[in-house]
Amino acid sequence: MDPVPASARPLPARHPAAFSIEALLRHRSWLRSLALSLVHDEHRADDLVQQTWLRALERPPRRDESPAGWLATVVRNLARDGWRRDAARARRE
Repeated sequence: MDPVPASARPLPARHPAAFSIEALLRHRSWLRSLALSLVHDEHRADDLVQQTWLRALERPPRRDESPAGWLATVVRNLARDGWRRDAARARRE
């Protein structure tokens, strides 16, 4: 019997979802600064960063993508989605 469950084993390097979490985490300070520059609110910036890390776990970047570029795209898209939600809510109120 294998003591390590399959879900806890690392993915093979050739697997498209295999990426280095360390490569992403190296950019955490920069990512927080970018998020803050987009939303100008510390709490919303923290939320954006958390959503970005969640996205990295759910749909990680391909191994051939730049970690910083991938993170920037994700955080900008999440910020844009938030702006659209806020605008839609304001129109309804």
